[in-house]
Amino acid sequence: MSTRLLGVIFYFLDFSMTHFSYIKELRLTQVSLAVTATAAALLIWTTGTVATTALAQGHLGYLLEALLFGALAGFLVYGNLCYQLARLGQLKRDASFHLSALAPTKPFDPLSAPALTVLVPSYKEELPVIRQTLLSAALQNYPNKRVVLLLDDPPAPKTRSDRAGLWAARNLPFELQALLDEPAGHIAQARAAFQARRTNRTAAVSDECVRLSDCFRLATQWFETQAKHSPTDTHTDVWFVEHVLNQSAESCREQSARWFASRRESASTSNEQLLAEIDDAYTELAARFQVEFDVFERKQYCNLSHEPNKAMNLNSYLGLMGRRVRPVVRQGGLALEETASRAGSRFIPNTPYVITLDADSLLKSHYASTLVRLMEQPEYARVAVAQTPYSAFPNAPGILERTAGATTDIQYLVHQGFTYFGATFWVGANALLRKSALEEICVESNEGGHMVRRYIQDRTVIEDTESTVDLLAKGWSLHNHPERLAYSATPPDFGSLVIQRARWANGGLIILPKLLSFLRHTPKQAKTVPQALLQIHYLTSLAFGPLSVLLLLAIPFSSELMTPWMLIAALPYFALYTRDLANMGYRPFRDLLRVYALNLLLIPIHLTGAVTSMQQAIAGTKIPFRRTPKISGRTRTAGLDLALQLGMALSSLALGLYYVSQSRWMAGAFPLANAGLLIYGFRQFIGFAEMQQDLRLSLTEAFTNVASHARRAGSRFMTSALAPLTPVTEWSKEFVLPIRARFASRQILWSLLVALEAISPALATGQSTAPLNPVQIENRKPGTSDWILAKPARNHEIEGYASATSVNRGETIRFYVHSAAPTYRLTIYRMGWYGGLGARQVSGPIELPGYRQPAPVVDNETGLIECQWEHPVVQTIPTGRQGESTWPSGYYLAKLTAEPMGEESYILFIVRDDQRPSAYLVQASVTTYQAYNNWGGRSLYSFNSPGGQAAKVSFNRPYAGSAIPAAASGTGAGDFLISNSIPPGYPASPAGWEYNMVRWLEQEGYDVTYATNLDVHASPALLASHNAFLSIGHDEYWTWEMRRHIEQARDRGIHLGIFSSNTCYWQIRIESSRITGEPLRTMVAYKENTPRRDPFLADQSPDNDHLATTRWRNAPVSRPEAGLLGTMYLEVENPVDSAYVIEEAAPWMLAHTGLAKGSSLPGIAGYEVDGLSPASPTGTHIVARMPMGQLAGAVTLYRAASNALVFSSGSMQWSWGLDDFQAPHLRKSVMNPAVQQITRNVLARFTRAED
Repeated sequence: MSTRLLGVIFYFLDFSMTHFSYIKELRLTQVSLAVTATAAALLIWTTGTVATTALAQGHLGYLLEALLFGALAGFLVYGNLCYQLARLGQLKRDASFHLSALAPTKPFDPLSAPALTVLVPSYKEELPVIRQTLLSAALQNYPNKRVVLLLDDPPAPKTRSDRAGLWAARNLPFELQALLDEPAGHIAQARAAFQARRTNRTAAVSDECVRLSDCFRLATQWFETQAKHSPTDTHTDVWFVEHVLNQSAESCREQSARWFASRRESASTSNEQLLAEIDDAYTELAARFQVEFDVFERKQYCNLSHEPNKAMNLNSYLGLMGRRVRPVVRQGGLALEETASRAGSRFIPNTPYVITLDADSLLKSHYASTLVRLMEQPEYARVAVAQTPYSAFPNAPGILERTAGATTDIQYLVHQGFTYFGATFWVGANALLRKSALEEICVESNEGGHMVRRYIQDRTVIEDTESTVDLLAKGWSLHNHPERLAYSATPPDFGSLVIQRARWANGGLIILPKLLSFLRHTPKQAKTVPQALLQIHYLTSLAFGPLSVLLLLAIPFSSELMTPWMLIAALPYFALYTRDLANMGYRPFRDLLRVYALNLLLIPIHLTGAVTSMQQAIAGTKIPFRRTPKISGRTRTAGLDLALQLGMALSSLALGLYYVSQSRWMAGAFPLANAGLLIYGFRQFIGFAEMQQDLRLSLTEAFTNVASHARRAGSRFMTSALAPLTPVTEWSKEFVLPIRARFASRQILWSLLVALEAISPALATGQSTAPLNPVQIENRKPGTSDWILAKPARNHEIEGYASATSVNRGETIRFYVHSAAPTYRLTIYRMGWYGGLGARQVSGPIELPGYRQPAPVVDNETGLIECQWEHPVVQTIPTGRQGESTWPSGYYLAKLTAEPMGEESYILFIVRDDQRPSAYLVQASVTTYQAYNNWGGRSLYSFNSPGGQAAKVSFNRPYAGSAIPAAASGTGAGDFLISNSIPPGYPASPAGWEYNMVRWLEQEGYDVTYATNLDVHASPALLASHNAFLSIGHDEYWTWEMRRHIEQARDRGIHLGIFSSNTCYWQIRIESSRITGEPLRTMVAYKENTPRRDPFLADQSPDNDHLATTRWRNAPVSRPEAGLLGTMYLEVENPVDSAYVIEEAAPWMLAHTGLAKGSSLPGIAGYEVDGLSPASPTGTHIVARMPMGQLAGAVTLYRAASNALVFSSGSMQWSWGLDDFQAPHLRKSVMNPAVQQITRNVLARFTRAED
């Protein structure tokens, strides 16, 4: 008997039982409706009798009392009837759904499936929460899907934790892309191979079944691995692991077993039919992993709305769909503008369907395929929104979460019933939207000179509800699918629940007039009556329902009105509510009491939200999302809310006691029971201790605010009273106060120095007892020489590049690797001193599958060669928190070793520490690395460019190895270990310079952090938290922004140490990647060809001529580098290898060196040198110069107006005097203790307080 037949049998057995239960529940609901209607009629009759009697007798007070009681009781009964109507509709829909649930479905064909975009708006959400949401969306059993994280965090966070969170969130989609690409690639290859064999008629059915079984087994292992390494700390985690991962693993396991057994399928199934089923299975499996991730931040762009609400976050992206855009710098900041050019732009696909998904919601795997299939049916062509109203995650640990979850699950049933009567509302936590419907209700406006498109209304924070009315008015309908496919988190504490429910209550009354207008113009039919009743109640219930209960608990109504009919009318509601709780797995009676108690506590919250919305409507303002501070791991509850709840409890108690004193026992039971349940709610959901803490804090804040207002009022009074004395006051400010301030500041400084000397004798003796800095701590760890390449890859056997030249600690970087070998090992080292071994192994080795990467994209016009490689390896930089190892700022080499032949190369990247204000910031000259990099056949130089000199070079490619065999040990590391600027046969050493300086700085234990010159280009504030900036090596290529930021730093008093030469020689521009749009990935330098090829000169506009990519000293830039550095490159034909002779060195610079005027520093000048220029600042001193008769190369020092010192070594080989790396292998040793001591003296001067 086949599995499908067994499934059909079990289904119909289950259906027969379900149908019996359905009949029972349906009859019960119908009886309840009849009872409620009868009791309501009698309640109306008795209340009406009291009112007419009062009117006849002229008792106006009794008349008003009867009318008020009738309105309050009537609204509650109205809500009771709406619940029962919705339940009736839900039961009928559920029955019809079970009848059609077994219909077989064919998986979507990737070529014909409608494209789908999943939008996940997020504001400061926790990273694990976002990760689960994105994965649940990405693992949908649907092809042609994109998942976009819409980050709404502030783009420039002010705290370290916010910065780390933002960067981690930005990188998360790319990490997940890499995670899913591996199984997706394997399955895609297997499917392509199968289709080729099928086309060629070489497919053997039994073999194909085994291959397909293997693919399902691979998917099973992938899901099991993810489940094994996923946290299970919370009930949400458990649900994610069970329903997203384990159920998928089980499904794949069953498919694997099924197809393995099918290899012996009986002859009754034709080969072609079985091959077609295999193709369907491949299609369905591949769809699980096929996804494109993206991330978008609207707040980065000045021309997009920054309104603080979810609707405008969604609207900003929806408005860009189907458009090609690129970032441009405008006067107001960075703008995202539409363009037809592909250069530096990105195209945002327009898809017919969009899923909106809250960042704390999770989807079952067939959510997308179920709803898209539904929307594609002809009878649903005018459905704009299909959704499955979210359910609460089961097994919540806390009473509040479970109780709030019960109300959420009840609402799921209510919304299902709404659809039966055509009263569906869009519930924004998850929904499938038809993009064409949103286009119809889109409203365009001009705000601040920018076009703003509103597809989703944002007048209120219940944006989905108002958009529902807009869609209905345009003739669209909405649909709730009767299956629990989406789950969302419930607030874990009362404070956060208050925020959520206050949002829900805000806006209903504002939207009500728009709904009434729609209903007034709707053709009147029998079905529109329940639709209108349900929709009106939905918008008014959170305002008038709580108000009715509150007034019934506060006003002592007469005994003629407080009849049993109201209680009888309410009993069916509570009975059905109890049954629904039981049917959903809750404990019926206990959870009913808890739900009632919770709703009582929320009455002031709902009323406050309703009042706020009315204030908003009158004032014409918008209410942003409310954020409340945390206390001890929980969200505070506002003191006003707590005071109102206490007032309710006291009022109910007083009213109950009043009724009892009048011997009205039944009337007294109602308020007394409510008072008891309120006190129970305080204990269960808030906690008496927490209430006391929150009330005390609120009172303290209130008194503080009152005192502050009083001080401001007093200050205004004193200002007006002392106005005649203003001239005297101003004179004292200008003359007396500065004298007193100077005197006081000196007294404070003197006292501080005396105190410090008393506390720390080291300050007086000069012997430092300060704690070790991170560099000193790091270099005490064991080092290794294993980082050195044993078999450099000379023929591209293995190579790679990083997604960025630098990465901050806590962020993520991606490595793209090409390997001709099937596998390779990845080991990461931090470069430094480490007892002379040169590096510490920080990660690996890990074995990874090798991939042959596609050929690069070549732009013949500019010579740009750019890779778009796949299968990245994602590396998150540890920060040392939570027991993990720490990766301090530094140069890092990822060593790639091909297996089994052993070819090796590097990927170089810098780890920054943007949060740590170190004494010195060391700059890696990666723009120079890239200028000489001829990977692919082109660089910015003709000598090593077989394909011709390029005008643009990309960082999206590996660094080529040196053409000199002896220097191949630096393959992949740019110019860090060796110099690629030295061609074969050139009379200079290919030994590099940067690593020598790094080794020495770390050996000496200097407090350094590292960055690249691209970081200096991009971040104006980067240098502000350091005493000095150090340029090392061969820092030849600078952008306008680099120079401006370094000049600004100097002018703020930050010292500059230029331990390089040929520095700031060429001006360049930096552009985004032409392929990916990522910033800082393309370097532009037309150099000698600038006058005829640089578009900034060819456009005939003088506004951008200063950015021409020529020498800084040449027109039209005309800013000689000596104006900043003190020296500039001396242009000569042959390399230099000479000495420096001391000339005007200050005594402090020569201290402990043994040098004097005329002393020589042999071998330190070269291979390119800088010298003094007419552009050098006034007062530039020549510390040392090359011997007479040679070039005028010089070491210089000057003091800027800001008191900053600018030291220039005028030579690349200065670092050879510090450290002997690459000697004698590639060069002679010129290490010199005097050079080391001069460098120490200069660096020490940079940290002196007076400097």
